[in-house]
Amino acid sequence: MYWLAGLPAFEADVLSFLRYGAPPLFALWAYSGWVSRSRTLPIFMEVTHAISALAVTMTLIQAAVRPFGRPFKVTEKGGDRSQMRVRWRMASAFGGLSLLSAFSIVWAFIAPTAPAEISDIDYFNLVWAGVAMVLTFICFLVCFEHPRVDLAFRYDADARIDAGGTTRACRIASLSPGRATLADACEPVSAPGVPLVLHLPGIGAIDAVSDPAGLSLDPSPEQYRALVVALYSTPRDTIARAARFAPTVGGLLRRSLGLG
Repeated sequence: MYWLAGLPAFEADVLSFLRYGAPPLFALWAYSGWVSRSRTLPIFMEVTHAISALAVTMTLIQAAVRPFGRPFKVTEKGGDRSQMRVRWRMASAFGGLSLLSAFSIVWAFIAPTAPAEISDIDYFNLVWAGVAMVLTFICFLVCFEHPRVDLAFRYDADARIDAGGTTRACRIASLSPGRATLADACEPVSAPGVPLVLHLPGIGAIDAVSDPAGLSLDPSPEQYRALVVALYSTPRDTIARAARFAPTVGGLLRRSLGLG
């Protein structure tokens, strides 16, 4: 857009930008990290704003075309997370923007009217196109929701297990809607793959199968709802206290390569 319109991304030279533009940017990143107690990261905070900006912009455009008569759409909650889900509209928008930014960088060098020497205006346009390409590519990756396993919570509750006609007491160390882990002090349940019944207080008798890692649960729909209510109705310390940049970038690279 800047090259087509002949406008500079920044109306400044390099030294002026380093003097007046860079300090507020780094101050904003530092303040955001401080006020959130290190729970926000600079680049990914911009990605969050970009995703919201696209949705708000499309809503404003649709409201300008059709200000009345648009049905209210309830935001999707939950859903099946055992399969890959792709937000195709959002992915196509951010993927197209990322490709256009990459094409604009290449075209700036191979175009017939490309300058023999890069000026300050062209330099800033290249830098800003590169920043836009990185941010929109991260937004593009966010549109691919990989399958997720149930999150296990520390439960620490007494229970009973029926296996082979015998009943024994046990203690649940961690619990999720699909899996339970026994405390180390409990006796081994049985051989892996043997069906059994787990009696949880307030939940009832849940069909399960033993495996080396614990118990694989097969709750009914009513029991599944009761498990979710029991696990998520009590405040639990499951949110990261601080965000770390290097592991986050590593996770992003694994996600972009389809490794998780």
